[in-house]
Amino acid sequence: MRGASDADTVEALIPYMESEHHPEGDVLFRAGDPPDKLYLIQSGRVVFPEIGKRLSAGELFGEVGLFAPQKVRTVTAICADDCRLAAGLDYRTPYALRHTFVSECIAAGIATFEIARMGGTSLLQIEKTYGHLLPDAIERGRAALEAFDATANDAFGQLSGSANWRSRDNEPPEKAL
Repeated sequence: MRGASDADTVEALIPYMESEHHPEGDVLFRAGDPPDKLYLIQSGRVVFPEIGKRLSAGELFGEVGLFAPQKVRTVTAICADDCRLAAGLDYRTPYALRHTFVSECIAAGIATFEIARMGGTSLLQIEKTYGHLLPDAIERGRAALEAFDATANDAFGQLSGSANWRSRDNEPPEKAL
């Protein structure tokens, strides 16, 4: 199974962000400020004077403040050039992010066993916490089995595992001895 690359992950964030233009010298945030968004540099460079670090196009920053327990920025970010930034993603607790992820996996029809493995939890916990999001589980299961039966019928010339258990000659199967 292939995981998402860093580039894939960053690309997935962009629809949730807004484009901002900042002139050279603009202070985006200061150490100690409350975190309000995550940034992706689309053009230009951003400098962090306290640590002597420079980031450029394609790099992401601001995530530390969003996830830090103190909920404050740890450094100052200043535009070293005119910058175009994708900015957004308000503060979310890790639990809220996990809840959203699991809910979207369920809506996408991913099996709860797979979701439990990806989420690092038990199948029982997924079903207890998110079961209400599966009101059509029986119908989806039935549709999946019918699709499987149709495939098996095409491949083997008979319906397997369904109520239509008769052979091609429309005779019931022989009983096992």
